[in-house]
Amino acid sequence: MITTPYLQLFLWATLRLIADGNKEEYTFVEDNISKGIATALFNKYEKEYSKFGVQRDFLYEIDSFYKEIYAGVGDGNEGKYKCEEDDGLLLIIALILNNITI
Repeated sequence: MITTPYLQLFLWATLRLIADGNKEEYTFVEDNISKGIATALFNKYEKEYSKFGVQRDFLYEIDSFYKEIYAGVGDGNEGKYKCEEDDGLLLIIALILNNITI
């Protein structure tokens, strides 16, 4: 199970990337989710993620969580997540929201 603060920091930083106008292709997420999407994003936006306290040593836990919840990204489920081709960062948020139980 993932430690919530780690995931929260990662998601806050991802939201900041979106607010700043950064975009990633849907295929970027598809291509990196099995390799480690949090690590791939951190490597690309290290400065931005670091500002939010995201540290390399807890990316493995976030990567593992995304691998666990990943369900058919790129397999015709784009409509399920309401994502366009350049909405990869939104998909990162949508995958988590889709897995919240209240």
